[in-house]
Amino acid sequence: MSPDRRRWVRVVFIILGHLFTGLAVLGAILPLVPTTPFLLAAAACYSRGSQRFYNWLFTNRWFGHYLSDYKSGRGISLQVKIVALLFMWPPVLFSVIFIVPYLAVQIGMILLSLAISIHILWIKTKKKQE
Repeated sequence: MSPDRRRWVRVVFIILGHLFTGLAVLGAILPLVPTTPFLLAAAACYSRGSQRFYNWLFTNRWFGHYLSDYKSGRGISLQVKIVALLFMWPPVLFSVIFIVPYLAVQIGMILLSLAISIHILWIKTKKKQE
């Protein structure tokens, strides 16, 4: 691959990394938008595009320790699991009951929320000493 093409590929990966990081931030705020998959996608893009951004993501004070723990297989704490589920389910149920008028969309929201909940519960629970 030519140096110019390699540089463009790196730029594309950096842009995608920024996009996925932004989506992860939204996921930390909005229900039904996952955080961890976007963080993992951002890490994958940054690892191919910029070691500096990759290191920044893993040392970031908000997301860094979650990524490191997830990547190393240490899991996430029980508190994080509880908070994630508590921040997800009330808005979803409120939306399904009071806002979304279409049954298919309501079912989709419930099924997606169940899938995310199962994934969260399936992840190893990190002990306090770890």
